[in-house]
Amino acid sequence: MQASTADMELAFENLDDALEAGFDIVDIRQPQELREWPTPSSGSRNVPLAELLHGTASFAPGRKTLLVCATGRRSLAATQELRDRGLSEVYSLRGGVKGIRTRLLT
Repeated sequence: MQASTADMELAFENLDDALEAGFDIVDIRQPQELREWPTPSSGSRNVPLAELLHGTASFAPGRKTLLVCATGRRSLAATQELRDRGLSEVYSLRGGVKGIRTRLLT
């Protein structure tokens, strides 16, 4: 059974709120994207999308993981793929890093 998008996407005002809610934050952007626009949290780790889906990226057992990208599209697709593989505690940040920045500026 495929989860709906609403079940896979979460919105946070900032990533520190996600950390406080018990999420591990994984930024799936490429290193050059991070240099141009760093993840707005020191509590995150970078695992590029290809490595996440085809490599040896690990997830802490019993921990919720929030995937982050620029706009939320790649993280949502990756969340769906990982859920299809049986990882039920993986979520996508709605709107991505740009969404957080937009909320901070308004």
